[in-house]
Amino acid sequence: MIFPILSAQFANNDQRRLQETTSTGLRMTALVTIPAAVGLVVLAYPIISVLFERGAFNHGDLTRTAGAMQFYAVGLLGLGASIVLTRCFFATRDARTPVIVASLVMALNVACSAILVRPFGINDSRWRIPFHR
Repeated sequence: MIFPILSAQFANNDQRRLQETTSTGLRMTALVTIPAAVGLVVLAYPIISVLFERGAFNHGDLTRTAGAMQFYAVGLLGLGASIVLTRCFFATRDARTPVIVASLVMALNVACSAILVRPFGINDSRWRIPFHR
Protein backbone atom coordinates (compact mmCIF):
# COMPACT_ATOMS: atom_id res chain seq x y z
CA MET A 1 0.00 0.00 0.00
CA ILE A 2 2.93 2.33 0.63
CA PHE A 3 4.43 1.90 -2.86
CA PRO A 4 1.80 3.86 -4.84
CA ILE A 5 1.92 6.68 -2.28
CA LEU A 6 5.70 6.90 -2.52
CA SER A 7 5.56 6.85 -6.32
CA ALA A 8 2.97 9.64 -6.39
CA GLN A 9 4.99 11.76 -3.98
CA PHE A 10 8.12 11.28 -6.07
CA ALA A 11 6.21 12.12 -9.26
CA ASN A 12 4.96 15.34 -7.61
CA ASN A 13 8.52 16.13 -6.45
CA ASP A 14 7.31 16.28 -2.84
CA GLN A 15 10.52 15.28 -1.06
CA ARG A 16 9.31 16.25 2.40
CA ARG A 17 6.21 14.06 2.18
CA LEU A 18 8.25 11.25 0.62
CA GLN A 19 10.57 11.28 3.64
CA GLU A 20 7.61 11.44 6.03
CA THR A 21 5.90 8.48 4.34
CA THR A 22 9.10 6.45 4.41
CA SER A 23 9.64 7.31 8.07
CA THR A 24 6.04 6.37 8.90
CA GLY A 25 6.44 3.08 7.03
CA LEU A 26 9.59 2.29 8.99
CA ARG A 27 7.91 3.15 12.30
CA MET A 28 4.89 1.00 11.49
CA THR A 29 7.19 -1.85 10.52
CA ALA A 30 9.01 -1.51 13.84
CA LEU A 31 5.68 -1.37 15.69
CA VAL A 32 4.78 -4.79 14.31
CA THR A 33 8.14 -6.55 14.06
CA ILE A 34 9.72 -5.67 17.40
CA PRO A 35 6.92 -7.20 19.53
CA ALA A 36 6.77 -10.16 17.12
CA ALA A 37 10.52 -10.72 17.45
CA VAL A 38 10.38 -10.48 21.24
CA GLY A 39 7.45 -12.90 21.30
CA LEU A 40 9.27 -15.38 19.06
CA VAL A 41 12.43 -15.19 21.16
CA VAL A 42 10.59 -15.63 24.45
CA LEU A 43 8.12 -18.26 23.22
CA ALA A 44 10.42 -20.17 20.85
CA TYR A 45 10.53 -23.34 22.92
CA PRO A 46 6.80 -23.64 23.59
CA ILE A 47 5.94 -22.84 19.95
CA ILE A 48 8.37 -25.38 18.51
CA SER A 49 7.38 -27.94 21.15
CA VAL A 50 3.67 -27.68 20.35
CA LEU A 51 4.23 -27.73 16.59
CA PHE A 52 6.93 -30.38 16.22
CA GLU A 53 7.91 -32.31 19.36
CA ARG A 54 6.33 -35.67 18.71
CA GLY A 55 7.44 -38.84 17.00
CA ALA A 56 10.90 -38.48 15.48
CA PHE A 57 11.32 -34.87 16.66
CA ASN A 58 12.96 -35.23 20.08
CA HIS A 59 14.01 -32.78 22.81
CA GLY A 60 17.45 -32.24 21.26
CA ASP A 61 15.79 -31.28 17.97
CA LEU A 62 13.49 -28.95 19.92
CA THR A 63 16.45 -27.23 21.55
CA ARG A 64 18.33 -26.72 18.28
CA THR A 65 15.28 -25.60 16.31
CA ALA A 66 14.02 -23.19 18.98
CA GLY A 67 17.51 -21.73 19.35
CA ALA A 68 17.74 -21.18 15.59
CA MET A 69 14.29 -19.57 15.64
CA GLN A 70 15.47 -17.14 18.33
CA PHE A 71 18.42 -16.10 16.18
CA TYR A 72 16.21 -15.61 13.11
CA ALA A 73 13.66 -13.61 15.11
CA VAL A 74 16.31 -11.00 15.89
CA GLY A 75 16.51 -10.19 12.16
CA LEU A 76 12.80 -9.47 11.66
CA LEU A 77 13.14 -5.70 12.05
CA GLY A 78 15.93 -5.52 9.49
CA LEU A 79 13.97 -7.66 7.05
CA GLY A 80 10.85 -5.51 7.39
CA ALA A 81 12.82 -2.27 7.13
CA SER A 82 14.59 -3.49 3.99
CA ILE A 83 11.23 -4.08 2.29
CA VAL A 84 10.06 -0.52 3.06
CA LEU A 85 13.37 1.03 1.98
CA THR A 86 13.57 -1.05 -1.20
CA ARG A 87 10.10 0.13 -2.18
CA CYS A 88 11.15 3.71 -1.49
CA PHE A 89 14.17 3.39 -3.79
CA PHE A 90 12.08 1.76 -6.51
CA ALA A 91 9.51 4.56 -6.20
CA THR A 92 12.29 7.07 -6.87
CA ARG A 93 13.34 5.02 -9.92
CA ASP A 94 16.60 3.98 -8.26
CA ALA A 95 16.93 0.23 -8.69
CA ARG A 96 20.72 0.27 -8.49
CA THR A 97 21.11 1.20 -4.80
CA PRO A 98 19.01 -1.69 -3.42
CA VAL A 99 20.92 -4.17 -5.58
CA ILE A 100 24.29 -2.84 -4.39
CA VAL A 101 23.18 -2.82 -0.74
CA ALA A 102 21.69 -6.34 -1.02
CA SER A 103 24.93 -7.61 -2.56
CA LEU A 104 26.99 -6.07 0.23
CA VAL A 105 24.65 -7.46 2.88
CA MET A 106 24.84 -10.92 1.32
CA ALA A 107 28.66 -10.79 1.27
CA LEU A 108 28.68 -9.61 4.89
CA ASN A 109 26.26 -12.41 5.83
CA VAL A 110 28.49 -15.05 4.23
CA ALA A 111 31.60 -13.61 5.91
CA CYS A 112 29.96 -13.39 9.34
CA SER A 113 28.53 -16.91 8.97
CA ALA A 114 31.98 -18.28 8.14
CA ILE A 115 33.58 -16.43 11.05
CA LEU A 116 30.89 -17.21 13.64
CA VAL A 117 30.08 -20.83 12.81
CA ARG A 118 32.84 -22.13 15.10
CA PRO A 119 32.04 -20.06 18.20
CA PHE A 120 28.26 -20.47 17.86
CA GLY A 121 27.70 -23.70 15.95
CA ILE A 122 24.00 -24.22 15.37
CA ASN A 123 23.22 -22.36 18.56
CA ASP A 124 25.23 -22.06 21.71
CA SER A 125 23.57 -22.50 25.09
CA ARG A 126 25.10 -19.20 26.25
CA TRP A 127 22.82 -17.30 23.85
CA ARG A 128 19.52 -19.15 24.40
CA ILE A 129 16.70 -18.17 26.68
CA PRO A 130 16.15 -21.30 28.75
CA PHE A 131 12.87 -23.16 28.72
CA HIS A 132 11.99 -25.39 31.60
CA ARG A 133 9.31 -28.04 31.44
